[in-house]
Amino acid sequence: MTPKEINQLITQIETHIECWKQFNHFIGLARAKKFTVADDNHFLEIKSNWSSFSPPWRFIPPPARKSMR
Repeated sequence: MTPKEINQLITQIETHIECWKQFNHFIGLARAKKFTVADDNHFLEIKSNWSSFSPPWRFIPPPARKSMR
């Protein structure tokens, strides 16, 4: 991978993790039944953006092993 591809992958992973953190926050609010209208709107915004995310990784096969013989 080139340095540019690595940086793009890192950015995608960071965005994906942040989205999960926000989702977890809203699950906690829902469990505590402390949802406000603003929370509901924010959650719906995140939820609509969530479907546009593709997984931040792609399958990268491991390097071929060299024979030790």
